[in-house]
Amino acid sequence: MLYLLTQLRVSFALKNRIVELSEVKMQLESVNVKLETLAKKDGLTGVNNRRALTTELKQRFEEAVLLFEPIAALMIDIDFFKLYNDYYGHQKGDEALIAVARTLKNSLDRPKIV
Repeated sequence: MLYLLTQLRVSFALKNRIVELSEVKMQLESVNVKLETLAKKDGLTGVNNRRALTTELKQRFEEAVLLFEPIAALMIDIDFFKLYNDYYGHQKGDEALIAVARTLKNSLDRPKIV
């Protein structure tokens, strides 16, 4: 009888631990998704950074090859940004970068090929 009671306690404790570990796993998965997003986005503008660009270009190129479609990439430079940033200050420079990024995103975003 004592053996069965001990086994029940151990079994109950293990079940509780499994539930706890499952909850921790779900939390870690959620945090990992957030970290992955942060690793691919510029903190100031919210647009994709170089790491995301590399991945995106690779995927788009592979899709274009499979579908025999052309592909294009656009690179821009903000003329005289350093002068603007130096003259008006970093806060205004940041605001300008955010505005440019938002304008480009709104103008150039298109649905992904599925």
